[in-house]
Amino acid sequence: MQDKQAEILSERYGVNRAPRKGSAKVLGWVAVIVATVLAGLFGYLNWSPIGTTDIGFRVISPWQTEVDFEIQMPVGSVATCGVEALNNSFTQVGYVLLDLGPFEQSTTRHTVSINTYQEAVTGLVDECTLR
Repeated sequence: MQDKQAEILSERYGVNRAPRKGSAKVLGWVAVIVATVLAGLFGYLNWSPIGTTDIGFRVISPWQTEVDFEIQMPVGSVATCGVEALNNSFTQVGYVLLDLGPFEQSTTRHTVSINTYQEAVTGLVDECTLR
């Protein structure tokens, strides 16, 4: 009876073969290599030679905020930075885009005044990119 069922099942679904052990190892190594290459690619694409450090901010009035920050970039290069002021709902209430550089030092400190349309509770560097 079992032979008959096994014959019917093999006709319907085919013969079930054991997987080869060597192919699983090769597939595993290919997956590891692809994951390593993708991780390296994402790291390279997210690398930036520019860095910023927010030092502090001062609310001068409901219509003006000053932001202090440091920028680290290669000597002699020019960067475009966006500096923003936010209210207590984390809504942008002021923004200024400025060009910095070239400088003879790799780290420089700056103070930027931002006009706001509502009182800000914080100010910070949004982003910086090399030109």
